[in-house]
Amino acid sequence: MNTSLIFSLSHVSDSVFYESLDFISASAFERFELSGAQIENEHFQKAREVFFKHDKKILSIQDFLPSNLSRNIADSSENIQKKLISFVNERLSIVSKENIEYIELDLAVDAIKTGQEIQEISKRALVLSQMMKSAAKSGITALIPLRFPKEFPKSLSWRYITMLVNQVLHQSTRTVINVFPHEVKPRQIENVLKKTFYSSCAVRFCYEPEVSGYLSREYFQEWLQVLCDQGFTGDIILAPKVLGAKQLEDTLLKQSVLLKPYDIFND
Repeated sequence: MNTSLIFSLSHVSDSVFYESLDFISASAFERFELSGAQIENEHFQKAREVFFKHDKKILSIQDFLPSNLSRNIADSSENIQKKLISFVNERLSIVSKENIEYIELDLAVDAIKTGQEIQEISKRALVLSQMMKSAAKSGITALIPLRFPKEFPKSLSWRYITMLVNQVLHQSTRTVINVFPHEVKPRQIENVLKKTFYSSCAVRFCYEPEVSGYLSREYFQEWLQVLCDQGFTGDIILAPKVLGAKQLEDTLLKQSVLLKPYDIFND
């Protein structure tokens, strides 16, 4: 299991990100996820230089398009769609120079109503296919997010996302499972890769340290074991929701314990 552990900074405000930039670059984590808004910031060049100096890498970008745009793109006019697709392609050409591996696009699959799924999925597939031309050339994989546990027990979003990925049928279109580890137990995710037809190449752990506490090494290893047992070979993204600079710095320090090698990967 050749897995990278990526620390997500996508929930951090621009001011906190740049205030803590030196601390981030000195942390034990080497791989990071940013948000689309952060790479648009006028000070991003400074972040690139600091990361490069300390041999840190940006591997993933969450909300590559602002969610209010990406979630409505399938229902937008043809003219607006063209502008947004052009914007995505331009941004892809920029981030491709950073050796980014993943971008996340939320196409509001969870908002599809039963009875309209064929039409709605086709609209999203058409838009996504046009974006994938540039992504593939750049060696970037587009991730469609799905939530675990589901938004509600009878939600069909997993089925619809699988249908979307299969319809696009592109090796650079995959899924990312957003796991909320304090809402479910590790064993409840058994067979999840099978249910998504093994389309997931990343799992993101979403949690709020201030509310639910940090992920302990023992609990985190339970999750890794279950994923490993299913043959998961993708990357793991830690996405703690932190607000201030002090909380971010504390989280980077306390969660660095998760970086130590695990025996399950050596079996």
